[in-house]
Amino acid sequence: MLKTKGTKFFIFAFLVIPVIHLLIFSYIPILSNVFLSFTRYNGVSSPQWIGIRNYQRLLTDPQYIRLFKNCLWYMLVAIPQLIFAFVLAVYVNGKFRGINFYKGVLIVPYLLNGVIISTIFIIFLITRVRSIHY
Repeated sequence: MLKTKGTKFFIFAFLVIPVIHLLIFSYIPILSNVFLSFTRYNGVSSPQWIGIRNYQRLLTDPQYIRLFKNCLWYMLVAIPQLIFAFVLAVYVNGKFRGINFYKGVLIVPYLLNGVIISTIFIIFLITRVRSIHY
């Protein structure tokens, strides 16, 4: 396909806005957070440079060590769940006997959730309306 000047302009025009958005809402906040991690800053006063003391505290404070252990535990539990979900998704997209029944069983909790919540909401509104009219 031959690219003319007009086509190149439109490609550039359509790419400028996402790139600016990415810079403003992703890269600049990341760099700002990296800078602020080396300071003492409470959000009100100006930041005070303290160097790597925040990171030293992070690696020596028992509360943070417990936090890291909890995060590691959640990660170790989440990986088998993701593998199981992937295998399940591959199975559901396959051509197996009884797959439509299995898809129905998988979708029922999502349907019931909305039905139950709307029923409770309707019952709540009906009792409110009856109490107002009587």
